Amino acid sequence: DFDPALGWGDEEIYDLVLSARGISCLEGGTDISADDLINVSFHFDFEGKHEKAALCLTKAAELGDNLAKYYLAECYEGGKGVVQDYVKAAELYMEVSNCNEYIISHDFYPQCWSEYTVGSFYERGLLPDSTMEKAVAWYNRAHWSGNLDAYFKLMECYLNGQGVRKNCN
Repeated sequence: DFDPALGWGDEEIYDLVLSARGISCLEGGTDISADDLINVSFHFDFEGKHEKAALCLTKAAELGDNLAKYYLAECYEGGKGVVQDYVKAAELYMEVSNCNEYIISHDFYPQCWSEYTVGSFYERGLLPDSTMEKAVAWYNRAHWSGNLDAYFKLMECYLNGQGVRKNCN
């Protein structure tokens, strides 16, 4: 699996992007945007080239693109093209959750899903400092961001007294 710590040079990444776009070579200083990298990552993912997809998402995330961070977090969560790492996934999800821009992508909202996923990591004990109290806090953030699944998770927590004082009202 691709290890971002080993890195690839910009020229290799550009070649990947340009070849996926059907451009044979890089001439001069063609700029590759984060959107280009994300779109090409979908192309590679569809072809089953998950390491290349993760590489493109890593580069787009390094450019500061929060949607790329969300998709890269999903890669780390599932071990798709990278070594599975819940801590790294949670860090990326938290960055997306704390970004100041409101991201809408294909009728889903990465911020509230990031918050929900971090809550589920805490609930399932996948992070070193996992507690139900932390899970509830993240579910609450996701609920206030509009995530209905988080609302139902909070109801369960209150009904069962998990991470909060039991309240059946």
